[in-house]
Amino acid sequence: MAILASRPDFSDIKFQRPGGSCRVIRLFFLAVSVVLVIGQSAVLASASPDAFLSEILAKDFEGDGVFRRGHIVYSHSKVQRSTDCDCREPTEVFDPKTDRIVIVSEWNLFEINMQSSDRSTIGVRFRIVAETVGEGSQRTLKPLTTPRDELIKYHLRQRSHEWFVLDPPLPRVGIDGLIFKIRADAADLRSTIDRLERNPTFNSKTAGPRAALEDDTRQLVVLEKIRSPTESERRR
Repeated sequence: MAILASRPDFSDIKFQRPGGSCRVIRLFFLAVSVVLVIGQSAVLASASPDAFLSEILAKDFEGDGVFRRGHIVYSHSKVQRSTDCDCREPTEVFDPKTDRIVIVSEWNLFEINMQSSDRSTIGVRFRIVAETVGEGSQRTLKPLTTPRDELIKYHLRQRSHEWFVLDPPLPRVGIDGLIFKIRADAADLRSTIDRLERNPTFNSKTAGPRAALEDDTRQLVVLEKIRSPTESERRR
């Protein structure tokens, strides 16, 4: 199946581009997303609604903000109600390190309701351990004193034999996946700083990578503290 070049034809939904408060997607991130989406639409097109949603949620949980590209849609009313960047274009991706997300330790489907052959509502339970405030370099992590369960109903629509998630909430990212990603990025930044410091010509160019590394380190400290009691809870 070809990559979606435009929004699907949902006759009963009016679409509108989100307002200027939503940030522009990085060109590199978009280029990577195009490569990764090839072939994924074909696989998901024939999936059952619960299998389709499970795949989307599993990738979100891993911190893969690219996989959902082309599989979500937003209604006109959702855009109008939004005052922040949780309202996205159907083809947009998210960055688990800088965008608003909800951090969870586990999730599972608990209810599947087929209203018709092309409409489904699926309940999902998440175990929330932290939330985020702000975006970009201003984003901060807000650990929960006590992890809590959250029940969310996802609304799915099907057009041309392909399922889409309608008006999804903020991405739910697994704490382990987020830690893994930040650790990997921090290692890359250390290598970059090391290379720059060895070259006198670029020695003065380390300020940016150092600032990014400091931000990664701060996030890791908070996330490791959150994960410690979470692992103890799993063993009980």
